[in-house]
Amino acid sequence: MSKIEQIAAAIELNHFAVLRELAQGDQSELLVNREMMRVSSGVAYPLLNFVARPRFDPRQAEERIGAIVAYYRERRLPFLVYLHPSAQPSDLGIRLERHGLQHWGIQDGMALERLNPTVHTNKGLEIDVASDVAALDTAAKVHAGAYHLPPGAAAYMRSVMMTALSDPAVYVYLARLHGIPAGSVMLVLKAGVAGLYGLGTLPDYRGHLVATSLMVRAINDAAGLGFRHAVLQAPPGGVRLYRRLGFESYLRVDVFTGGALQ
Repeated sequence: MSKIEQIAAAIELNHFAVLRELAQGDQSELLVNREMMRVSSGVAYPLLNFVARPRFDPRQAEERIGAIVAYYRERRLPFLVYLHPSAQPSDLGIRLERHGLQHWGIQDGMALERLNPTVHTNKGLEIDVASDVAALDTAAKVHAGAYHLPPGAAAYMRSVMMTALSDPAVYVYLARLHGIPAGSVMLVLKAGVAGLYGLGTLPDYRGHLVATSLMVRAINDAAGLGFRHAVLQAPPGGVRLYRRLGFESYLRVDVFTGGALQ
């Protein structure tokens, strides 16, 4: 396996590890087998209900897709299906659309080996690792505000971020501007790489290099722990920031959505 293939595989594996962490909460259901990972949160918010790593026998793919649609329909939950390069069969996206799912967008699987030394940060920011319940609670509120999460999804993401108290591979960073919480990001050290997820800045503090400063701090911390590569899944609007930091694209993730509530 070439270096590029190794990095791409690590991006996938880190993303799968993070998606698995989304199976938190009393109502969550997690299925992991050789065919797929399926998560149901019980919260009617699509990013918290999904199928990842689908690897279906082409002869059984239609039946499997139908079962997925029925599963989420029964629970009245909107959901996503993530198609990484390892998804099988190769025409799975076309098959999903035949079952009524819609192409929701594309994420770039990106990796960074060396941080761009010319990137500017905001030296006036205070950035700390949220290491207790109070700090994590604040970071969760910032995340919810940055992404405009409805109450149910916000409460659920708070439970996900609280895993930093028990999982030594998960770090949550909280940025304050003039003492006021302004941004947050999660660092997940799994699959041999440093994954960065949930980067968000509250609307009132955008334009102050909050996101850039959070990324630089987390990347430098990971490098100090011996991690050579930082990875992430970038939506179209985030690619420019990440390229400026030094990230390069290694793969594409097609995302499909289904089960939208009427």
